[in-house]
Amino acid sequence: MLKLILRKDGKALWRDHHATSEATDRIENCRARAEQCRTLADLAHNPNSKASYLSAAEQWEEIAIEIAQIEKMSSFTRENARLKAPTSS
Repeated sequence: MLKLILRKDGKALWRDHHATSEATDRIENCRARAEQCRTLADLAHNPNSKASYLSAAEQWEEIAIEIAQIEKMSSFTRENARLKAPTSS
């Protein structure tokens, strides 16, 4: 499940409480790159450049969502396997 977290600087982050720290790092890296693209778009004077940066930002956000979804499925699979594993008596 994705959870919205508001940082002290006012920016919002989406977190998946099922994600491993490695996946969380990858997600945050994608979101940081998206933020860089948005900053570059704000600074761009050329409309085509601005549109390209905003498109790249959107793609980074989509990648972050995909990583979170993959991690969620992996977490579900691990938990399902753990529950189905025979217990030693």
